[in-house]
Amino acid sequence: MPYVRELQAVWMQLGRQWSSIVVVPSEAGHPTADIARALSQVGARLSIYPVEFIDARNLDVENSVRLIARVQMHAEELGTPADPQPFASPTWAPPITKTVLALESPLANPLVVPIALASDGAVLCVRRGRDRLASVRDTIQALGRHLIVCCMLLE
Repeated sequence: MPYVRELQAVWMQLGRQWSSIVVVPSEAGHPTADIARALSQVGARLSIYPVEFIDARNLDVENSVRLIARVQMHAEELGTPADPQPFASPTWAPPITKTVLALESPLANPLVVPIALASDGAVLCVRRGRDRLASVRDTIQALGRHLIVCCMLLE
């Protein structure tokens, strides 16, 4: 598995209070599914929670709506129930699943943006010496600076 040490650092940097993270490239045509899958595998070893990987490339409108609903549902797992059951233990909490999604560049597919915004953060993948700075800036602007949790520089 490539980048194991770097992925461990990324996983630790993500912290604990999230349920979904998207992995996006800074340029169109640069797939991030392998990096996102590897991040989920590293995370599964380091996390006490279940970790799942979703390859969410080549989205159409219908699939993007389903994915947004799924990401938002997982985000609600982190919150407390509005109407706790009277039989539930005060220490009971719903299970938390960490989801890592591989997305296309928002510059190539605008359907990526609402999914990213529904997530808890984004890992931006930049290829050193190959990706243009303008594309990196445009990707950050499309997603919003607040959403970028960390950046991976890839060789």
